[in-house]
Amino acid sequence: GLGNTVWDAYENNAVWQSLVEKLWKYQWLNTYTPLTKELSDTIYYYTQGVIDILIKLFILIQIRLISVHEQRKGEEIITPGLIQQVANENLKLVEPMLNALRNKDMKALARYDDLLPFQSHFDKIVKEALDSHSVTDWVPAKPAPLHDAQDDVNAQLTLSLKLMGIAEDVIKLIVEKVLSENPNGDMLTLMAAVISELKKTKTGKKQSASRLKLVAANEDINDLRLIVKREGSETPYQKLLAAGMIRFPVEERFA
Repeated sequence: GLGNTVWDAYENNAVWQSLVEKLWKYQWLNTYTPLTKELSDTIYYYTQGVIDILIKLFILIQIRLISVHEQRKGEEIITPGLIQQVANENLKLVEPMLNALRNKDMKALARYDDLLPFQSHFDKIVKEALDSHSVTDWVPAKPAPLHDAQDDVNAQLTLSLKLMGIAEDVIKLIVEKVLSENPNGDMLTLMAAVISELKKTKTGKKQSASRLKLVAANEDINDLRLIVKREGSETPYQKLLAAGMIRFPVEERFA
């Protein structure tokens, strides 16, 4: 299931801003909304630096705009008020956890380690949107400005997973599976499928099967030396992070 590792959160610093800026390019609306400081601050308040919630909220915001403007009347613009409205309506299940992060209350945060209800809620909203004509039959009238990485759907999905800290070999497997099962899917469909696959694979706690095969059966797979020696282009720190031996510094928020 989805455990409390998901609650590892970023401070509102340059690293977080870079992640938001990269994700912000993935707008599938008829009007591209530039990222402003007010929008960025609002996004941070309602996500508290949690990547999983950031991605889900960004998808939900666009679903709301597309659904509301089914007749393609008017511009689809992301505003602080819209972010607040969508967050208040859809993040109720994780509000206690977000409040614990805002208050830097580690004890309270430790009580909330089950994200499955929120995942189910998110999946339901996405499914309903994709089943409706407002989303599945929609073709953007004025696509957002495309960037190099956005010219290739594979590259978009790969970058999104990298932002979530997923290992490259796992990314390759997930992207190939999602694209093969949804050859004509738009980005909303594909991102929903990616999130569903992440839930199944429990990537936050396990290495991919290909990496595990590199470790002999009689060896401890959590041996730090073996983890660092595993094949791949990642640094030793990244390998230990992917193996779950190092957690993102959420504890620093409560120092």
